[in-house]
Amino acid sequence: MALRLAGGLLVALALTACAPANAPTPTPTPDTGINIVDPPVAIQDFTLVNQAGQETHLADVTGKYTLLAFGYTHCPDVCPITLAHFKQIKARLGDQAPQVNFVWVSVDGARDTPERLAEYIANFDPAITGLTGAEAEVRAFITQFGGVYFLNNAGGLKKNYTVDHTASWFLLSPDGQWLRTYRYATAPEVVAQDIAALARARPAAG
Repeated sequence: MALRLAGGLLVALALTACAPANAPTPTPTPDTGINIVDPPVAIQDFTLVNQAGQETHLADVTGKYTLLAFGYTHCPDVCPITLAHFKQIKARLGDQAPQVNFVWVSVDGARDTPERLAEYIANFDPAITGLTGAEAEVRAFITQFGGVYFLNNAGGLKKNYTVDHTASWFLLSPDGQWLRTYRYATAPEVVAQDIAALARARPAAG
């Protein structure tokens, strides 16, 4: 499979092994796929480029809740499912959807140009923000969530390759704090209900 870290014990081990020393211990909510990050963790700034070619920083997604995931456009299975679920979550949020950013970060910057991202994301919802950029920036960003990815490209010798990557989804607060981790493929209605409850308690800017 293109994603050997997508589920089960391997993902749990990968995330544990790569989490920073001061990372919080997520509090699992039984049988829902929701892990509450307690206390929330402030996410550090990043410099990436969106599908319109515009430089993007953390400040560009604050003011709203942000649901984000990592992937790549040549992914045969996990990533299309994630983006399809994001579209469903947005639909289920209804009137609260404008309070949420949906962000998908490429872990394959060598192939995923802004133009490629725009074409790919348009197959799901062009309003989803796609981000790409230098490998060092992407690795620094994903590591903040205890995430990992591995390019199976034989050190750059292979043009057609897969990427193993953390498949979980992450929720940021309007002030840029990591609040939740959702297990990959958590039911869209569960994620939407959770985000809606947070937004009702603490509405975003708009």
